[in-house]
Amino acid sequence: MKTHLLVLESHDDLISVKDKMSWAKTPRILLIWPKGERIALRPLDLKMLQRQARSLGATLGLVARDPRIRREAAALGLPVFASPRAAQSDPWPVPKLPKRQRTAKFRKSPADLRALRDEARPAQARWQAHPLVRVGFFALGVLAALTLAALFLPHAEITLSPESKIQELTIPVAADPALKLVYIMGNIPARATTLENAGSQQIPSTGAAAVPESEAKGVARFRNLTASKIQIPLGAVVQTLGAASIRFVTTQEAEAGVGKTVDVPIEALGAGAGGNLEVDLIQAVEGPLGLSLSVTNPAPTSGGTSGQAAAPSPADRERLRRALMETLRAQARLEMLASLPPGSLVFPDTLKNVIVLEEVYDPPAGETGASLSLTMRVKFAAQYASGDDLSELAALALAAALEDGFSAAPAEYSKSEPPTFHPIGIPVTDEAGRTVFQLQVERRIRRTVDARRVLSLAQGRGAESALARLNGAFAFSSPPQIKMSPAWWPWLPLAPFRIDVVIQ
Repeated sequence: MKTHLLVLESHDDLISVKDKMSWAKTPRILLIWPKGERIALRPLDLKMLQRQARSLGATLGLVARDPRIRREAAALGLPVFASPRAAQSDPWPVPKLPKRQRTAKFRKSPADLRALRDEARPAQARWQAHPLVRVGFFALGVLAALTLAALFLPHAEITLSPESKIQELTIPVAADPALKLVYIMGNIPARATTLENAGSQQIPSTGAAAVPESEAKGVARFRNLTASKIQIPLGAVVQTLGAASIRFVTTQEAEAGVGKTVDVPIEALGAGAGGNLEVDLIQAVEGPLGLSLSVTNPAPTSGGTSGQAAAPSPADRERLRRALMETLRAQARLEMLASLPPGSLVFPDTLKNVIVLEEVYDPPAGETGASLSLTMRVKFAAQYASGDDLSELAALALAAALEDGFSAAPAEYSKSEPPTFHPIGIPVTDEAGRTVFQLQVERRIRRTVDARRVLSLAQGRGAESALARLNGAFAFSSPPQIKMSPAWWPWLPLAPFRIDVVIQ
């Protein structure tokens, strides 16, 4: 008999399968479940497909290996085959007629419902109905509930303050520019840094200088050295000879005849007593007239006066420069420390000025003033010990010298306090740039407390008993505290996870 083979796919559902079945024109329809594929069909869908096949006048069969599908198919009376070849060769069961087509002779008489009920409910044993048995089982249930409550309801918090003390060490440190790493023996890198710093400072002047007040006056005698008359203009300049010449200017016009001399009044170009000259000290005429005329002063010049005024002395300038340089050096050290890692140490004897970028005095040299100010901009360089390197060295040394039974931090309950350190004495740097000094380091350490041992000593005991056992097992700086929740519960929980251990 012809059979229509219908291979199911993973995307098939009830509607798509019924649509595919409607195209079958054979008396048998065989649905093939592919191996390893999951088809979205429910047991109720198999029933709907069976009805679809009947409506088409065909018999529905299955090829499936899934035990669940085979059970559902057997429950619906659908034939199930191992393979399509077996479906072609093996006989198919004869389909049963619908109930409405069955004859009355196949109907059975109604079943005895009371008998079926008695078979489904066997008689209960007499001891199970005894009151004492029921009370005993009820008491066991209550006891189980109380046991669970005792395990999970109470909560306890144990607060401990272990013994603590200060650990101190003095470490000889050598900072070497050639090193790159920190060594536990005390050798650390000496690092270099530079900084530009500017500032100004002012001090009162302690010197004095002469201040010109009035100009010296006199007479210059000109002699004509040519064969013609020479006009001497107003403002002609005459001067003394030498490195520091003193200059005078004529205050009126004059004419010198051939081979004649003429006296002309003169006045010093600058005020001050320096213009008071002896006889014949004026000997030169400036400009082209100097080739035609000779000059001298037949009488001393007089009338030039000078006063005294405050003025910076060379000692003032040197003192101000030293003071400002020290101030800039101290500021440079502080600014270097501010820019370096916390705890860094700048070596004082390596802090030097590399170059003076700017140096301005007010007033300039040779001028007067009641005060002297100096503005400088200097580039400094220095070697230093990094605070990170010192902290690492302190941690290594303290860890190596840690006393048994103590730790920097009590397990995982609190963070370790960082070590503190400070230099002892003044660091000294040799010619090779290697600096040595003493470093005082310290930190607070605490006695180690094992939280698991605390739990084993306290769980399931009364508060007083637990405190006594803890005091006997550990050393504390203050008595332990136990806080119960609820407060009226007399014993610590048996479950360790219901006890919190807090180490202060």
